[in-house]
Amino acid sequence: MSSPVRSYLSQHGKEIKATAFFCTMGDSNPGKTFPEMEACSGKKPRATLDLQGSRIESEDAEAMVKAFADALKPQDP
Repeated sequence: MSSPVRSYLSQHGKEIKATAFFCTMGDSNPGKTFPEMEACSGKKPRATLDLQGSRIESEDAEAMVKAFADALKPQDP
């Protein structure tokens, strides 16, 4: 996780009502990125999405982004 993101989440995590995390990267694995973001914000994310560089142009990337966005839509009561 980048220093600016870590700093923001650490400073403002208590003010955030809900979270969802995404990251783009070369061809590496997000590893501990999402657990670290969760720890810094103090919030469990509603959804996560990681897209490696080689997958961004792939056919399944659009479906992955759609699934991430759909997870953020308000839930019907």
